[in-house]
Amino acid sequence: MQALIVPDFAYLRSWCQIKEIEYTTDHEMVQLPRIRKRFQKEIEKYNKQLGKTEQIKKLVLMDTEWSLTTGELSPTLKLRRNFINKKYQEVIKKIFDIEEKEE
Repeated sequence: MQALIVPDFAYLRSWCQIKEIEYTTDHEMVQLPRIRKRFQKEIEKYNKQLGKTEQIKKLVLMDTEWSLTTGELSPTLKLRRNFINKKYQEVIKKIFDIEEKEE
């Protein structure tokens, strides 16, 4: 399974402060190997509780929060899947292309 993960950037800022990592921009932070490794560790923890077909194998850390104003969430705070599929079409395609090449 593949996943687009939107970090809680307020929490990430405080975590970076505790870990003495200088916080620059959301975009730069999700690119840092230490941050990516931390998210991977969290995913692995939850994957242990899931069946093999439910486990996240590929992930992309998004560099912007999803909201009503950016269009990813409905007024009832549900994901607008069709909008997300269109807006992040290239990112989603990249995840699947990488997986197909590894098989």
